[in-house]
Amino acid sequence: MTVISPQSIIDTLGTIVGRESIQAWAEHPAKSIWQRALSPDTHPVAVVYPASVAQIQAIMQAASSQGWRVLPLGSGTKLAWGGLGIADILLSTAHLTQLIDHAAADMTVTAQAGISFQSLQDQLKAEQQFIPLNPIQPDQATLGGIASTRDTGSLRHRYGTIRDLCLGMQFVRADGTLVKSGGRVVKNVAGYDLHKVLIGAWGTLGIITELTLRVYPLPEHSQTWLMGGASDRLAQLLPDLRGNSLMPTCLDLLSPDWLTSTHLQGDLGLRVQFQGFRPAVQVQGKRLKQLAQQAGVQITEIPQPLAGLGAGNLGAGGLRAKFGLLPDQGVLGLNMILAEITKLGLGGSLVFHWGAGIGEMQLLGDEPALAKIVTIIRPLCQARGGFFTVLDAPLALKQSLDLWGYTGNAMALMGTIKQQFDPKGLLSPQRFVGGI
Repeated sequence: MTVISPQSIIDTLGTIVGRESIQAWAEHPAKSIWQRALSPDTHPVAVVYPASVAQIQAIMQAASSQGWRVLPLGSGTKLAWGGLGIADILLSTAHLTQLIDHAAADMTVTAQAGISFQSLQDQLKAEQQFIPLNPIQPDQATLGGIASTRDTGSLRHRYGTIRDLCLGMQFVRADGTLVKSGGRVVKNVAGYDLHKVLIGAWGTLGIITELTLRVYPLPEHSQTWLMGGASDRLAQLLPDLRGNSLMPTCLDLLSPDWLTSTHLQGDLGLRVQFQGFRPAVQVQGKRLKQLAQQAGVQITEIPQPLAGLGAGNLGAGGLRAKFGLLPDQGVLGLNMILAEITKLGLGGSLVFHWGAGIGEMQLLGDEPALAKIVTIIRPLCQARGGFFTVLDAPLALKQSLDLWGYTGNAMALMGTIKQQFDPKGLLSPQRFVGGI
């Protein structure tokens, strides 16, 4: 096995990006957080910040020829998510922040992967347009990181995920080859959607450098409602929200902690948002209140925008997970999950995007209880057509748990795709399901 010299890595990177764009891993201010993305015995040499796509290509060409293992990232807001990887260097796209093209008339935008989501939204707002996603930490999260982890949020109910919005992509392969897929038009040619394989691939197939997304008109008016009540009454109400001329952009079931800052009470909460022209939004809000009253559910309008579960990087003791349930099993499943969380004395907060059947949870407690709850909730979700994936947890838990709990039959296919894109296994090794 070839021994990789740290100094030779620094020297090679220096000739590509300059010493000022390299930061030693031992001195990096985010080391303690980002270390949760790595195996305990892994000690990267440095974090490198290329300023251009050409520099990323040159770095990956050097990595391919010298056998460096590379962990791509944007700003690192979700780097602690996923499996414990191995890396000789971390490569950040945080300096690739250009808005390349905003075709307002065509409803598309093309930007580099390192641009922060909020910065891009602010620039689109000048043309009364927006990207209908609400990822965590939007002021820090980068476009590439959102795509790599498929971090979408509550607006998926109306607009779909980032995979649905992505029209094209540019990425660098493990050997430094630059690849372009898709285009800059809403109607794309069928089959030219290679880029969608990289969305949700956790940086294992390529380094995303540029994305083209579909944008939407900025809504004239937005109204968000919060409801609380008995589980059976919420379960009765939910199917009615798919009809009755209602078109919610958000439809989230919530754990009862979301109700504590209001006068509402109940087993669960329900958050509904309408967007569009003011008269239409007001009519839908009025109809929603009628349906809530008929179902015996408390309801109030809330002024704040949609909120997620907070920071992507939890403090010590926290566990963050993504889970799935069939929508018609959502209320029952959440009640069972919350009951188990209570039995183990854990603190927790849950959001379940009812229309998509996908949710997120954040749990706090001692490590034995957190380990135990995974063994309880995972089969509970799987029995109801879903899944349970641990995104982030204390290091000892990550080492002992099966983070993904994958039981499907696509591992061989995923391994084949990884082999085709990255035959040497240089990009984000061991970070994805099955140790890919």
